[in-house]
Amino acid sequence: DGTLRRGLIVSINNTIIHPSNLQELKLCENDVVDFMPAPSGG
Repeated sequence: DGTLRRGLIVSINNTIIHPSNLQELKLCENDVVDFMPAPSGG
């Protein structure tokens, strides 16, 4: 369905992006995109 799974953290150039802002995001050449699982608690 094109959506990211819950609990996934996205960062662009070492800046975490809030999920509500992902659809408005414009990527540029050489941007670094990271997909990370949410940290586990304990």
